[in-house]
Amino acid sequence: MISQNQKSKFNQEKIKADNPQWLEELKIKGKFENLGYPILKLHNGEFYKVGNGTKKKFKDIKLEIGRYDVAFFREGPFLPSREGGSNRVYNLAKHIKGLKVCVIHCYRGWSNYKFMEKEKFTTFLLTPRDYYSVSFVYNLLNKIKVKIVDFDYPEIVITHGIKLKTLGFKVVYDAQNVITRLLSEMGLDEKIIKLNRFYEIKACNIADMIHCCSDVDKTSLHKLGVPSTKCITIPTGVDIEKIKFNRNINSNKLFFLGNLFYEPNSSGLLEFVKKVLPLIIKKKNAKLYLIGDIPKNLKNILRSKYSECVVILGPIDDLNKATTSGGIGISFIKIGSGIRVKILNYFALGLPVVSTEVGAEGLNTKNYKNILIANTPRNFANAVLSLQNNPALYMSLSSNARKLVENKYSWYKSSDILERAYIKLLTKD
Repeated sequence: MISQNQKSKFNQEKIKADNPQWLEELKIKGKFENLGYPILKLHNGEFYKVGNGTKKKFKDIKLEIGRYDVAFFREGPFLPSREGGSNRVYNLAKHIKGLKVCVIHCYRGWSNYKFMEKEKFTTFLLTPRDYYSVSFVYNLLNKIKVKIVDFDYPEIVITHGIKLKTLGFKVVYDAQNVITRLLSEMGLDEKIIKLNRFYEIKACNIADMIHCCSDVDKTSLHKLGVPSTKCITIPTGVDIEKIKFNRNINSNKLFFLGNLFYEPNSSGLLEFVKKVLPLIIKKKNAKLYLIGDIPKNLKNILRSKYSECVVILGPIDDLNKATTSGGIGISFIKIGSGIRVKILNYFALGLPVVSTEVGAEGLNTKNYKNILIANTPRNFANAVLSLQNNPALYMSLSSNARKLVENKYSWYKSSDILERAYIKLLTKD
């Protein structure tokens, strides 16, 4: 499901994406020419032109491009990973060890190919036209001998999945959100909800397997009529090797981490700034630091009205550096499904967290053990103030939360569960 802001960005980029000139930036030292609509293979610092949708047939490609067990499809922004969907696809591809995986990415200029070329797994860049061409995708999958395709949007499960299943591929749907529920909670028009419910249910019916972010989402899909036997829970995780535990205490810094183009994040942030932050500032010095992509209109509102108490850091690749002095993680979220990656990052960083019940949904948390839960503005403010006044509580929540992500939410554990599910799927008749 794509937000209005993302749709607007897509429309602006579509002309660029559909014009071969967008590949000019990938002319690295003359290694290949821009011939129209090629597939580009990025792996271990090297670029290879492995095909062309308009001027070459796949049988004419001489370059050996390998065999892959699993192909992850990524429609939206990919790398650098700054939001939940790209984070999930990237880390599952990165941490699966027993199967050979690749990523097939619909490149619209939103991602930076320089990040992809550094990874150990292979990324294939396709233009939108080729990404949404069933015959083009089939030819690529057949050429690289893929067995399982893992799609991240219901629409592409529908457009590609039926044909690919008849041709012998196993089709998997990565249900990163329960879209019907999310749109209902956002209060959108019933016609939009009904259409997306149709897409979501149809995608689930087509898929051989569905993996959800949490047991709560699995239950929500079951309520839509999706057989629970089709679904497995693959918790969204955190890279515990990359993110270091920080023992510093700084209760005057509040952090809100997330993509603010995403409605549940932006609406939650605005309510927090308007209703909760003033209650905190009345009693204690505090500033809110925002990390993540932010729409221009929201940035203007915050700078014009709340510049004294809100600091916009924007997208940051090194969370360790940004939070080195410590702070409190905020998850004032009222709508949504899936798992809040922001909370897992807070936990891993050693930032004690205050969240709403919805914000912490799907996580195996316990109030006052590894998180503080509060739903009303006053209760939420009081929870933040309790951390400011109680260093022992601050450190207790911090250390317990880090243990939780190490034990239950590392990408190694999640990818291992998914890998075993893939193997089981391949052995089915």
